[in-house]
Amino acid sequence: MKMSYARTSSGFTIVELLVVIVVIGILAAITIVSYTGITQKAIIASLTSDLDGSSR
Repeated sequence: MKMSYARTSSGFTIVELLVVIVVIGILAAITIVSYTGITQKAIIASLTSDLDGSSR
């Protein structure tokens, strides 16, 4: 006697949703950190440029 269990609900499990949320969180953290670094370098470059221009 073979019993087959039909899956009546289609959707995502809680584990799958948690994995997706964690991956998105990690990608967002990496993006924020790199954006902050780029912004700081741009500010430093702007200030250096201003200082170089004022000494002439």
